[in-house]
Amino acid sequence: MKFLRYMRGYCRVKVREEKAAALLSLLMERKISFTPTKKAGDGLISFYTPYRFPEEAEPLCEDIHRRSFLSDLYRYRKRAGLALGFILTAALIFVSTLFVWDIRIVGAENTEEEEIFAALERRGFRIGAYIPSLDKERIAMEITKDDGRFSWFKINMRGTVATIDIHERTGRDGIEALTPPSNLIASCDAQIELLDVSGGATVVKTGQTVKKGELLVSGVIDSQALGYRLVRARGSVYGRTTLEYDVKIPVRYRQKLRSNTVLGEKSIIFFGKSIKVFKNDRISAEFYDIIERKTRVTLFGVPLPLYTAEKEYICYETREARRTQTECLREAYAELALKSSADMDGAEVLARHTKLDFGEEYLTLCEQVDCIIDIAREVKIGG
Repeated sequence: MKFLRYMRGYCRVKVREEKAAALLSLLMERKISFTPTKKAGDGLISFYTPYRFPEEAEPLCEDIHRRSFLSDLYRYRKRAGLALGFILTAALIFVSTLFVWDIRIVGAENTEEEEIFAALERRGFRIGAYIPSLDKERIAMEITKDDGRFSWFKINMRGTVATIDIHERTGRDGIEALTPPSNLIASCDAQIELLDVSGGATVVKTGQTVKKGELLVSGVIDSQALGYRLVRARGSVYGRTTLEYDVKIPVRYRQKLRSNTVLGEKSIIFFGKSIKVFKNDRISAEFYDIIERKTRVTLFGVPLPLYTAEKEYICYETREARRTQTECLREAYAELALKSSADMDGAEVLARHTKLDFGEEYLTLCEQVDCIIDIAREVKIGG
C-alpha cells in the first residue's frame, strides 16, 4: 500500500537496463528487498526499495529519490502548524485504514447486488465497519449456508477494500432446483414444430395447434412408484406463429432545447453517509434534466472513504417541431425493434409483411412477422 510505504520510507530507484542485472544481484546479496521492476522509458527501469539504500550500489543507479513521513516532518520542523497537520493527517489516515472503505462484488450474474449487500449488512459487514472485529470466514460461511444460490462465497480484504468473490450454483443442485414447481404454457397461438423438454411431463405433440394459455408441459407427474409429485417444468417448445406489431409516430412533437446549467446540490459522502453542503431551493426539477456526478477523494495516492457528489440541473425550453418522413420512418423502425426485441430473440423469421401509412398527424407502421419461436412461458403452480 502506498501510504504504508510512505510511512516506512522508501527509495525510488532508476537504473539503465544494461546495469539492472548487476544492481539487482548486489541488492539480493545484501538481502535488501525490492518491488517488481517497471519500464520507465529512455532505456530505464524503476523499482522501490526500503529507505536505507547501500552506498556501494549508488554508482550503478541513474537516479535515487528518497522519501518518508519522518523526512517530510523534519523538513517542516520549524513550521509547527504544518508539522502538526502532518502528524494529525497521518494519524487520521492510519486509523481509517482499520475500517472498510469500499465493497466490490465479483461473480454475481443471477443475483442482485443489493441482496448481497443486505446479507452482509445483517451480519455487521458494511462500509465503515471496524476490520479487526469482522470474522470474514464466519460471515461467508453463514451466507453460503443460508442462501443456497451460492456454491462459493469468500470475502477478500486488500487494505480497506473488500472484494466479495461469488460462484453461483447452476444445474439440478442449484438455482434450477431451488425454484418452485411450475408448468409451461403457450405464450401465443401457434403450431408446434419442435419439443425440447428437460423437466416435467409433455402434454402436446409436434404438428399440434395450440391456443394462447394452453398447457404445454405439466409440472405434475404421476408415478406408480412415488405417486403424484410436483416438479419444475423446464425446456423449450418451438411453434410457428404470426406476430403483429403496430407503431405510431407523431409528425409534430415538442423539441427540447438546452438553455443553461445550474448547480443544484453538492454533498459529501463519508463511509456511506451523505452530508449536504449546498442545495439550490429555487430550482424546480420539473423543468430540468438532472446529471449526477460522484468523485472519490484520494490522499497521497490512497483512495479515501470520501466522495464528493454533485447534481447539475440542465435547464431546457420546448418548442413545437415537425419530423420529416425520413425521421418518422427512422423513429418508427427504432421503436419497432425495441418492441419486438424480446419476442424475436432466437427466432427463425420466415416472412415479414409491412404496411406504412404516412398521414398529416401520424406515421403508422404495421408489421406482421411469420416466424418460429419458443412459445413456452413458465407459470408457477399455485402462484
